[in-house]
Amino acid sequence: MTRYQIDSSWWRRANTDGDTVVAGSPLKIFRFSSAARSVLEAIEKRDEISVAATNTLHRLIDAGAIHPILESIKTSLQPSDVTVVIPVHNEDVLRLNALISKLSAAHEVLLIDDGSTIPLADINGARVIRREVAGGPAAARNTAIDFVTTSITFFLDADTSLTDDSWTKLLAHFEDSSVGVIAPRIASEPGTTLLHRYEASESPLDLGSEPARIRKNSRVSYVPTAALMIRTDLLREHRGFDESLRYGEDVDLVWRLLEADIVCRYEPAVTVHHSPRATLLDAWKQRVSYGIALICAPYPMIDDRNQTPATYEITDLGVWDRKANIQSWGWYLGQQPFSEASPEFSQVSIYAAPARAENLTGLAPIYTDVGDVDLFRDDVIDFVKRLQAAGNKVEFYLIPGMFHAGELFNPDARISKTVWQRRFDAIIGAFNRG
Repeated sequence: MTRYQIDSSWWRRANTDGDTVVAGSPLKIFRFSSAARSVLEAIEKRDEISVAATNTLHRLIDAGAIHPILESIKTSLQPSDVTVVIPVHNEDVLRLNALISKLSAAHEVLLIDDGSTIPLADINGARVIRREVAGGPAAARNTAIDFVTTSITFFLDADTSLTDDSWTKLLAHFEDSSVGVIAPRIASEPGTTLLHRYEASESPLDLGSEPARIRKNSRVSYVPTAALMIRTDLLREHRGFDESLRYGEDVDLVWRLLEADIVCRYEPAVTVHHSPRATLLDAWKQRVSYGIALICAPYPMIDDRNQTPATYEITDLGVWDRKANIQSWGWYLGQQPFSEASPEFSQVSIYAAPARAENLTGLAPIYTDVGDVDLFRDDVIDFVKRLQAAGNKVEFYLIPGMFHAGELFNPDARISKTVWQRRFDAIIGAFNRG
């Protein structure tokens, strides 16, 4: 019989009239009669629950307040009910062999060679399907759909690795007929390099150690297809992946399924490892390739040259004046800020001082503001004009009477509240558009 664990958000208070529970993501308030207390206590102890408590369980499961314990679920599905699909483009064959060796229990492993420079040769334990022209991950995965004959499809990226056959345990969640998608935890492969250590704690693919029901505006609002199980009939019904998306096609599919009221679950009891990019530059490119919804930059510090009228006007405010600005740029650049007479004046990187950049085209939407008694006033006004001239979407406010970070010094002032509300509106608007 299935047992359950409470979500970390769980809070329960008992009184003579019944119990109040606050839990889930987003948080939800539940009120139960005192008759349900024994059920709630059993859930908290991870005990078996009577069939008579089905309605209570469904309410809590639907809200993400409790989660099925994987090892307690009995499953009728077998690994032979699974086809594994791995998109491939110029991948390391030895790595592929190691991954395929852990998938021998599956009905079939399909390697979709997405236009590799050197066509992928046959690999023992897998079937290679060649696409002559690379179309990207979405197109490669969609190519496989016509070849899948099993009820479950398991997508894996070629740079993932498995330590054993624990992936088969994920099938248990499909005993619930409302569940359409299961995603394991994706952890970075262990290693000693700086990048390995960084990805181990900050990987965007690792959604944590706590199970979740996936839904928008919750703790786990998406899952990547680096490792994802899905019912094959749903994959076909919802037309697979959107091939017009070079990135984010996995999030798009999951969100379309959620809109169709398909239950999607995140199950960290099973872990798939993912290899970090080879270099820090490659890792950075991977992050920014997914796109940026909004650049929100209140009173940004963008020019090390300190040559505008405002930089000479603001000299003794005691908050952020000319002396503090020159000193801070020196600390940041690791040297004294250059003067116009210095031969090194033009050598500061545009990534350190964006105002030095000449090409400002193709940026994400930008929100920025600055006070009219802020030392950065002229820097920001000039930068905004150049951003707009380059065709970027910019929302800008010049705040009367505001000095640098003034909204932090007097947060209750009407103008401070207005400043914060504008920023929040810009951020929320960007998420809604995304």
